[in-house]
Amino acid sequence: MAQAFRDQNNLVAQVAQSLAAGVILALGLVHLVPEAVAEMWELEDTYPPLGGVAILLGVMFMIFMEHLSHMLNRRTVARPHPVGGSGDSSCRHSLAAAKHHGAHPDPESALAATHPEPLALKAAPAGPDAEPGSEFMSTVEGGAVEYVTPGHVHGCVTLGSGPSLLLLAGPEATESLRLRALAYMFELGCVVHSIIIGISLGVSQDAAEVRALFIALCFHQWLEGLGLGSTIVRGGFTTLRAAAMVAIYSLTCPVGIAIGIALAGTYDPESVTARAVQGSLNGISGGMLIYIALVQLVAEDMGRLAAPGSREGVERMISFLSFSFGAGSMCLLAVWA
Repeated sequence: MAQAFRDQNNLVAQVAQSLAAGVILALGLVHLVPEAVAEMWELEDTYPPLGGVAILLGVMFMIFMEHLSHMLNRRTVARPHPVGGSGDSSCRHSLAAAKHHGAHPDPESALAATHPEPLALKAAPAGPDAEPGSEFMSTVEGGAVEYVTPGHVHGCVTLGSGPSLLLLAGPEATESLRLRALAYMFELGCVVHSIIIGISLGVSQDAAEVRALFIALCFHQWLEGLGLGSTIVRGGFTTLRAAAMVAIYSLTCPVGIAIGIALAGTYDPESVTARAVQGSLNGISGGMLIYIALVQLVAEDMGRLAAPGSREGVERMISFLSFSFGAGSMCLLAVWA
């Protein structure tokens, strides 16, 4: 099941991604942004559009984190190695062992230590002046160097000022990093929001209001958790890390309720301080979730081309219906929660 969620061309994964996008977008636009603007409206004596500023800060934080993740990814996979340096030690050892035994190493096995997929190298044509056993060195794309004998490939690749061999898997590594960063940011936004609504439930004094709010929050947290869970699965985390992220999200709302119950006697939700804190947190969380929904999920995932041979029109319509269902469900829950 987890593998199906990770396959971008799988219809189940597309439906889950679209549902998550709708839930997250409605959560930000319908639940958080209006509350942030309303709570900060009382502070307009200082600067009227404070709610909008908090939302903008959330968007800017997401943009900064995405730029930071790209910089860290490039620094990790684009670290050059000097010729003959440690970056190709396993390859050199394979060639040395082969030469010691008088055999020609298999280029794919020699390169397997430096890259999980064999790199195709071109054998140098045998020239009229070539001597048996002689070696030639030629530069290939990306600054790599190949050692060849006439008609044979020795397959040892070492790097000068060119990028690392990990760049050959760059798109996959970048996509994995993007999905993990997306899961972390989504988790952060959901955690902040869950604590706030937990506190709101904990400080409520009316029994009928508490029952209605509790029922609405159960569906609210379920839909939000469904979107978060699909994002975590796509991130390819280890079982322990994924379980920890799910546990943290599951406990934040009860922790918020406990905090609200403890503060019920002294907490004044209408005070300037309470409005400023809740408005700021709601605005920042709302900006983060709107960015995640529109940029990371709608533009990146739902905008992908369908797999060759698939019924693109049908799949896109199903994805849109799933997106609409997620957004509509969260809009309906906004009546009570």
